[in-house]
Amino acid sequence: MEIVIFDTNAYRNLSTNKDLIELETEVQKFKQIEQKENISAMMHPIVIKELLYHVAGERDGMHEKALKALKSMFIHCGDTDKFFILADFDLQISNFFYKVIDKNRERIDLQLGEIVSALSLYSVDAALQKYQFNLKQIREQIQETEHFFKRQLKLFIRNIDPDTEDWTIFQNDDQKRKKALAYFTSSRIEYEIASGYITFLHDNLLSKDLITADSPEQLHRKTLAFIEIFQAPIKLYKEVLKKFIQPNMNFDAKSRENFVWDIHLMFTVGDHILSAMNANIYLVTSDNEMRNAAKLSGSLSKVFSFEEYVEYITGRKANYEN
Repeated sequence: MEIVIFDTNAYRNLSTNKDLIELETEVQKFKQIEQKENISAMMHPIVIKELLYHVAGERDGMHEKALKALKSMFIHCGDTDKFFILADFDLQISNFFYKVIDKNRERIDLQLGEIVSALSLYSVDAALQKYQFNLKQIREQIQETEHFFKRQLKLFIRNIDPDTEDWTIFQNDDQKRKKALAYFTSSRIEYEIASGYITFLHDNLLSKDLITADSPEQLHRKTLAFIEIFQAPIKLYKEVLKKFIQPNMNFDAKSRENFVWDIHLMFTVGDHILSAMNANIYLVTSDNEMRNAAKLSGSLSKVFSFEEYVEYITGRKANYEN
């Protein structure tokens, strides 16, 4: 069994230059090829939220493009009876490390799928009206997460270089920059990244009485396992940190904070997801930074650009039509 996840731009590519009738026809054809090859598409909560962010905003060009992308996602990953959605990374790792599912948290992801279904099957205006509170929450949550990510990174680099006035550390000291680069590429930083995720996960589940407290040794073992299993998001995180060595790095530039969502999506890359189902999972993205992280983690075979995936699917179709 094979599972495919499209990122935001992949669904925009799938829906570009098509009216709604053409979109329905073309995506259904695409889906039929996948089904014949035992490939199932699943929505990803991060991709849904990124698109809903624009749907909940001003009714501009991005609003319309996002609606079409969501429509293509629904056709690709569902039908009038059901939809398929992959659990977000926090649910994945809580199940992996603690064998527990936060049902309240899970309902949030399921509701995202319900909103996509409503926007695709019913009147857009009626769906926007029905879910206006949820859409407002999604928009605020995205902004809050991005701001938190930037604040944490700013604290991190100022801890390394208290004298930095912007986003570049040791801008006038080559030797210290070399030391910082060595740190950002080291196994030590991998441990610190992994430990941060495990500690946050542990404390969150503990606060909800879903687990009992781990000992320091148990947290240490989970951290080591995290490093081994989740190399793709760790590699991307390290590549982001290395950017702060570059002269005149400006993390306040447009869309830089999107790295937080790219890192989350990279949790789909590897052999660990859906291993109990004996399923291979593929990510379709043309993002160079994400593809490079997959390469660095030894998982590039699990990642396609949109064009590569179309060629892959078309090639498999040709094989059974000949």
